[in-house]
Amino acid sequence: MKKKIIGYQVVTETENGQEIHPKMDASFCIYNLDQATDMLDDNSNKKTYQLLRIYEGDIEKPTFMF
Repeated sequence: MKKKIIGYQVVTETENGQEIHPKMDASFCIYNLDQATDMLDDNSNKKTYQLLRIYEGDIEKPTFMF
């Protein structure tokens, strides 16, 4: 069974796990691809972020920001 992508987040890896991009409201928020790409393009805090695909069921009560 193929999983369905429902949105994206922008994160970076740290010693304590993942850290969300400062422009994200919270870890339960999900963004569309254009919004996530805009966050990736913003390198004002000099950290390396990556796009994280969010699949159905990954987040219990997601908030869609689009």
